[in-house]
Amino acid sequence: MDTPIDKCVLTHAITDCSIGQAAVTRQLADGRLVAAFFLLDCCCLGVKDAFVRIGSAGEIRALVDDCCEESDAQYVSERHIRRLIDELIAWSKSIGFQPRGDFHRAMLLLSDVEPDRKAVFTFGRRGGPLLVCGPYDSEAMTQSVIQTLEHACGPGRFDCVLEVKNTSYSLHDAEDDEQDKSE
Repeated sequence: MDTPIDKCVLTHAITDCSIGQAAVTRQLADGRLVAAFFLLDCCCLGVKDAFVRIGSAGEIRALVDDCCEESDAQYVSERHIRRLIDELIAWSKSIGFQPRGDFHRAMLLLSDVEPDRKAVFTFGRRGGPLLVCGPYDSEAMTQSVIQTLEHACGPGRFDCVLEVKNTSYSLHDAEDDEQDKSE
């Protein structure tokens, strides 16, 4: 693209190997802004969603603020975000997951950005994927993801956390409970 990057924002949760958001804005020739938003799951699924919006500078900046307000967002370079997304896509594809949403259109905002080759990221947890099933994830979707992980990684070679009514329960907790009962 021939227009300058306006800002790049990354929610702090990303650096904690979790789910977070990245937003990139560019100024258009007519003064409006175009923004790409990425919902990133650095534990398992990669790019869970992506979308693009065009609007006035005030509208887009407010949208970026709304998307990133719930967490400790930080401004980063476009090269940093490009590297993060590239590496996350490569990792999540290796375990069977493709980027979702309007990913290819959103990536157009970063198409001319050279990734930061010095940035290093770690995905998953304890050397493997960590699936966090939230309260809005359907049982069918959860089973589909588990089957993909079992095929790509092998049974028992990934972690899964099920969130139930404001609590989390790990499949490893169940295994630990069973082991405690047998001792």
